[in-house]
Amino acid sequence: VDRPWLDAMMEEVSAFGATGEPGALNRMAATTEHGKARDWLCSLMERRGYEVRVDPVGNVFGVLETAGPDAPLVLVGSHLDSQPNGGRFDGAYGVVAALAAIEAVRAHLDARGEAPGEGRAATPTHRQQHHAPPGHDPAGAHRRHAGRHHHGDRA
Repeated sequence: VDRPWLDAMMEEVSAFGATGEPGALNRMAATTEHGKARDWLCSLMERRGYEVRVDPVGNVFGVLETAGPDAPLVLVGSHLDSQPNGGRFDGAYGVVAALAAIEAVRAHLDARGEAPGEGRAATPTHRQQHHAPPGHDPAGAHRRHAGRHHHGDRA
């Protein structure tokens, strides 16, 4: 994992909801600050070549197709909202670290001149992803422009 990149992304996402207390933030779900963090993540993933999708309950997915739509799906991630006055690693670290891990695999394969193997990767960013109904395919979630995920828009 590219540690400086991971650290820089944690600094960026930690600006949304920062309280002024060292390492603390307040980024409750469906707030303006949460929406800004979601928009930031959508933009970051789009710039890195991921297809950004949002499902009907507001889960954000950065999908990287590597072997076609019928390949197995790997989900990694967490949530961007925080507990009231939670620490900057509350949820966001799982999202950013998951993205950094996928990027590390991509860089390793690129350096070796190899194409990614069979599979797809998606980076979910909300708690509801743990409560998806049986048969729910987050990679098939509805696509929505990143600029519309703000001010508490929960899709």
